Amino acid sequence: MLNKALLKSKMALYSDTSKSLSEKMGLTESAISNRINGKTHFSAKEMNFLKNLYNISNDEFVEIFFN
Repeated sequence: MLNKALLKSKMALYSDTSKSLSEKMGLTESAISNRINGKTHFSAKEMNFLKNLYNISNDEFVEIFFN
């Protein structure tokens, strides 16, 4: 299950909103919102993109996407 609070804290640290993140990822704002709210899942490619974008450590990666 996605750790929404930790992902949103990373987004805030980099001054990202759902809208700005959706533009960076080439997705709709609705698609990002659905992923953040657990209605749909991030793909492996999308998770890796976020890991690189937000400089997420391996431990944080597991905590965000697999806890």
